[in-house]
Amino acid sequence: MTPDEGAKPISLPRWYARFSTRTVGSSGTAVPDTVHAGPLTVFSASAGCEIAVFGEHDSVALFDGFLFDRRELAKSCGVDVDAPTAQIIAEAYSQFGDRILEQLDGCYLVAIWDASQRRLLVGHDALGRHPVFYASTASALWFGSNILSLSASGNVSREPNRISLALAMLRYWPETGETFFQHVRRLQPGHALRVSESLVVSERKYWDPLPDDDEPWLPEAQVLAEFEPALSAAVARCMALEPQGIMLSGGVDSVTIAALAAEYLRAHGLGPLVGVSGQTGLALSPEESMQRRVTDALGMEHDVSTLVDWRAGQNDVELSLAISGELPSPTSIYWVGTYVRFYRRTAARQIHTLLTGAGGDNWLGVAHTHVADLLGRMRLLSLSRFLSLSRRSAGYSFETLARRTLWENGVRPHVDSLWALIAPDSKARFHQRRWQRALPAWLCPDPDLQNELLERLVARRTPSLTATGKVPQSYYRHSLRRVAHSYMHHENETSFHIGNWCGVRLLSPYHDKRLVSFFNRISPDTLSLRNRYKGLLRPVVAARLPGLGLENQRKESSTDDGGESLRELRDGIEHVWP
Repeated sequence: MTPDEGAKPISLPRWYARFSTRTVGSSGTAVPDTVHAGPLTVFSASAGCEIAVFGEHDSVALFDGFLFDRRELAKSCGVDVDAPTAQIIAEAYSQFGDRILEQLDGCYLVAIWDASQRRLLVGHDALGRHPVFYASTASALWFGSNILSLSASGNVSREPNRISLALAMLRYWPETGETFFQHVRRLQPGHALRVSESLVVSERKYWDPLPDDDEPWLPEAQVLAEFEPALSAAVARCMALEPQGIMLSGGVDSVTIAALAAEYLRAHGLGPLVGVSGQTGLALSPEESMQRRVTDALGMEHDVSTLVDWRAGQNDVELSLAISGELPSPTSIYWVGTYVRFYRRTAARQIHTLLTGAGGDNWLGVAHTHVADLLGRMRLLSLSRFLSLSRRSAGYSFETLARRTLWENGVRPHVDSLWALIAPDSKARFHQRRWQRALPAWLCPDPDLQNELLERLVARRTPSLTATGKVPQSYYRHSLRRVAHSYMHHENETSFHIGNWCGVRLLSPYHDKRLVSFFNRISPDTLSLRNRYKGLLRPVVAARLPGLGLENQRKESSTDDGGESLRELRDGIEHVWP
């Protein structure tokens, strides 16, 4: 841990870069805060990135973000641990070459001009938590972390992506690799760009968290032996960045991280974190009550604020409209402005770096497409237990279980696969007709745009067959492979933008790339250990916080099916536009 990692101010990166090996004409007027390094020109260079020149031929390394295990990487490369991170990256590239991204973890963008190979490498962390946007012009490649800085530079076309906007109207995210600008692309998670001297751009995958369809699950005994040490190690890697607090919801995900962090701090003779919690301001829910019990048990200060504090007399729609120009993309979350107030209040209390339990639902819950696998193998007793677990943990009604779980995630995947094998053209036409009837007439009056949108919507469905045209051996894995991408990387980059803009850095141990690879190789049966939702976490937290009832805590879920949210949205709109 170097002093600059924890002490650096957290702000939204506003730099952007041009890569061009061609001679660029000069207007004779110097642009302030611009750095020229080889074929890279970095604008607003002091606003979020580091640059290092290295090697015999003046190669260049650019870095933005933070790394886990930074000290260890520096030592292994023979670099002083207090050196700038860009210099550490330069030495690591000299050692690992193109494999450098496989050695790094954290939340970062890295760009390396290899002067000897005459090519540029641009990559980011495996889960894409630090975004990379890029656009090609006739004479250069432009890239950066902040799509607003890139699009406002005047060097990249700002033509809107009509398909992305139409998808947003339907409450979908842009397609993988696309943005709301027609000519600006996003780099996918686990991918890197290679750019030749002649500006030929190609993407390559360097990491995939998901196992192959036929890869066996890890044995339960191995999972039980490795789970707790692996999770503790992920928490320790986050603790090296010196968080001051933890976002504490009161659910088992964040409470487990709080308990492991407290154990780490005690072992290192350090004081406790601050528990930062948001509440409705109404009667305390079970999770809100748990927040106070956990902070008391761990000796933590509890910083609590409510919706009334954040709103300060305004409503969600007003607050969200006020910040819409600062968001990286259109949003369908009408209360985003309210939560920006929450983040800013936290930063104002000098709590800038926080642990969070985000990711627990992504990796430690069990997707309901597990039902399709249980049905296919006629494991009816296990199916009954899983349905009972779903009902207990999430509070589902029998009707919801029958519709969402048994039909949508159980029977229908088998019907889809059979239909795709027997009559794929008929199946494609059926789904296209259904979408065509569902689309509002005003959304795509342009027939060509409508046809393209229909094709995209049909393609968004989880594929009925594998890439080799076979019935999936694991519908559970098959569904994860489909849904993990466009939603997750768009959510990650929005969270990155808002957090940095507000001066808050969120560290999620559950998103540690080593853990994610491990978690995705754990069978659904083991994830539901002792027939409990997130069964692997419960023994870990119960051993450290006995008597709080966390081993039997139910996941809170809304029972009004969105009705209350719709009323709040309607009232907010009527107030803004009477």
